[in-house]
Amino acid sequence: MYHTIFFDLDGTLTDSSEGIFKCFHYALDCMHAPPLPQGEEFQIIGPPLEDSFARLCGFSPEDCVKALGFFRQRYRTEGCREVKIVPGMRKALETLRAAGLRLAVASSKEERGCHLVLEALGIHDCFDCISGHNVTLASTKEAVIRAAMEQMGLPDASGVLMVGDRKYDADGAAAVGMDCLGVDFCGFAPAGELEAHGVLAVVHTAQEMTEYILAHSQKI
Repeated sequence: MYHTIFFDLDGTLTDSSEGIFKCFHYALDCMHAPPLPQGEEFQIIGPPLEDSFARLCGFSPEDCVKALGFFRQRYRTEGCREVKIVPGMRKALETLRAAGLRLAVASSKEERGCHLVLEALGIHDCFDCISGHNVTLASTKEAVIRAAMEQMGLPDASGVLMVGDRKYDADGAAAVGMDCLGVDFCGFAPAGELEAHGVLAVVHTAQEMTEYILAHSQKI
């Protein structure tokens, strides 16, 4: 039975595609690189941005750092406001907190960016902990999950559930011995990806997510 719930951010709590796509292409423009071919944008959401710049654009490690700087430059001023909360998510978070569950965010997005988005959406105070990528922490999902566990004083992953929309969430959770519930709110994951990476189930609405979590949580 779960007492603590970790949430991914992009694609799980929010539909951040507009801001991410615009910031990514802004970075490419600043790097004098061609735009991504049509239809490839959705590959950006999920993995660390450095990986996307290297894999999709062929950037060197040094150019990945430069491109990431341009991305964050626009994200901090504009991109963080080009984000929509997943329908029903505000009510879901309020319901889970009312049930006595501890809630946290574990995202490979820059931690400062996580705070900006959650504050802009008015749900920042729903979370006991917000863990994201920072200068002292690797950007992998395993690293941010472990950082969140440490901040919340959790000695192990027992009683903790990760909720995410991509294989990176499932794999990061598995690496620390944590269960993962898959969500398909925004359609960012290829068909069958979550199931192939061992999620407990895949839910399609915030209401389904809430019902699943409450049915498998400790009664407070």
